[in-house]
Amino acid sequence: MDILSKILDFFSSDKISLTPKIAFPLLVFVLVFFFVDYYGFFYYYSNGEKVEYISKIQETRVKCASDSLMVSHLDGMMNDAINRKSVFKWFTSLFDNEKVSPRKIVVRQNKSDSPWDINKIFPKHERNQLWHTISSSLFWILILIFLFGLIVFSPFIGSENRIGMIIGASLGIGIMSLLIWVTQWLFGFIPVIFDRAYINYILQFMLNLIPIIALTIGSIKESRKKNNL
Repeated sequence: MDILSKILDFFSSDKISLTPKIAFPLLVFVLVFFFVDYYGFFYYYSNGEKVEYISKIQETRVKCASDSLMVSHLDGMMNDAINRKSVFKWFTSLFDNEKVSPRKIVVRQNKSDSPWDINKIFPKHERNQLWHTISSSLFWILILIFLFGLIVFSPFIGSENRIGMIIGASLGIGIMSLLIWVTQWLFGFIPVIFDRAYINYILQFMLNLIPIIALTIGSIKESRKKNNL
């Protein structure tokens, strides 16, 4: 009951602003969601349920062996069940050193020993998931690092609304994580330019520099205006 009364006091108190009152339940919801997702309660309910789920798929597969369409669908269900990733594993996989596309680039050997061979100067290169994510989502990644730093150093920052700042930063981390995924996913639709993925990295990096430079210039101008006042 003491906990319940403290929660009611938190939401009814006039001393606490509206922002933490909204942010706190959202943060609790996000934490509960991540906890439930990490342990797979919504998908498996338990390891026993997972085994039973796969066993039923296998039994159905045997019964429908003559139906190739059904077998293919059941194989897909089994593959999803076995290879399911939690949100945490899924997000960290964006920075794995893996290829975005399994397509192989075949480089033909040129017998010419000329130093001006275009394939020697600009070798072909497959797209890599790590560099693709970093170069396409650099702006959001920098903000994500800043928010993490804000939480880590929050005990040493003198602020009257420190709890609200931590909650806001935590929600911001979730939003930035989503934006990182969306951005790298959208840039993934762009084909590898001339079979040289580093061209894509350079262009994506330059596009990310635009808002970074704009914010830097804006901050400098704002600082100069305050100093002149």
